Amino acid sequence: MEKINPKSSTKRFSVNQTCVDHTFKFEKTKKELKCKPIVSPEQGIKRTIQYFEINPQKLLLSN
Repeated sequence: MEKINPKSSTKRFSVNQTCVDHTFKFEKTKKELKCKPIVSPEQGIKRTIQYFEINPQKLLLSN
């Protein structure tokens, strides 16, 4: 028998997060927080990628 309304494993939070704009404006952040970054955004991305290449178990790939 087919269920009409099966329970979903998708959480409301997860659905909401797919609809939220997670874009950060680097220049706006510098201006509003009056801070000087330690690394450039490009270097930060490189470091993040390197970290997860070394520590793949830290990736959140499932619920």
